[in-house]
Amino acid sequence: MNICEFGDSRHPHILYIPGLFMSGACLQSIASRMQQYHFVCVTLDGYDSSGAEFPGLEQECTRIARWLREKNFISFELVMGMSLGTIFAMELAKCEELTIRKIFLDGAVNFYTSGAAFFERMAMRHIFSGYIRKASDREKMIANLEKNFIGNWPEEMQRCMSGLSENSMKAMIEVLVNYRIGPGVEQPLYCLYGSRETNRQVNAHLIRRYYPNAEVHIVKGYNHLVYANQQPDAYAGLIQAFLTA
Repeated sequence: MNICEFGDSRHPHILYIPGLFMSGACLQSIASRMQQYHFVCVTLDGYDSSGAEFPGLEQECTRIARWLREKNFISFELVMGMSLGTIFAMELAKCEELTIRKIFLDGAVNFYTSGAAFFERMAMRHIFSGYIRKASDREKMIANLEKNFIGNWPEEMQRCMSGLSENSMKAMIEVLVNYRIGPGVEQPLYCLYGSRETNRQVNAHLIRRYYPNAEVHIVKGYNHLVYANQQPDAYAGLIQAFLTA
């Protein structure tokens, strides 16, 4: 696991968990627009140079919480999760050893266990294995990612794709396939989805079922995580408004 920090550590803390094929450094542009906060940004195991495999949801949450306690980062104004990171944000918000005041989720993932889980698992393995193979051609993959993402995201995503092992990929897919949202989170909750995300309606329905007071915001014209990447000023404004509400 790798942790990067942005901002003055004396300021209020925000914890960030990125999505699949993303690093903590992907939040740099947004963090630079919120310098009144200190960002603690996680890169999940399986991507970094330490060689540590991604162990699964519960074990990875334990590792993250342990690292935060060792560094005396135990109180956060907000936990942010993007894509796969939304699952981690929900679980870390329940951690009794951490104080997390609010939750900000961006990106629709499977918040339910499908009856077609076997086929979903096989499809994900096929798609993600293709990404990993193609990522070995660094320049070509970065050029392809630049069609949708700007800033440091293409390089960070290519690096994460090319470094992900088969075992770590399978473990991440199991989290995506098997996770099922339910009650248990008490903090104020904000969910952001792009109108072009295929799972947004199901996700929004499940969030409203278990958390009727949650704020669900649909950004028209955007696909998965693109709004955060292409509109960092507006995105930072949404986070700030939620923090101060």
